[in-house]
Amino acid sequence: MEGAKICISGYNSPLYEELYKGWRTIDIEVPVAASNSQLVDRAKRVERLWLNYGPEEEMGSRVHVQKYKPKTARERALLKVLR
Repeated sequence: MEGAKICISGYNSPLYEELYKGWRTIDIEVPVAASNSQLVDRAKRVERLWLNYGPEEEMGSRVHVQKYKPKTARERALLKVLR
C-alpha cells in the first residue's frame, strides 16, 4: 500500500511498538465503556493512534472528520484530538 495514509487505533504494547516503529503516535485518554462503568467513577484508559503520515498531510482528513457526528464518548475523545 505505497502512498496510503494509515491510522491504527489500539492500546500500547511491545508488539505494536515493534510493528509500527518510526510511525507518529498520538495518545488519547478515553472513557472505559465497560458494562459496569456505572459502578466505577468513569475510569479512563490511554488509547494510542499510530499514523504513517505527518501532521502536514492531515488537512484532507480533517474535512471528513469534522462532518462526522460521534455517537459515543470514545468517538468524541478521538475526534477531539484529530480536529
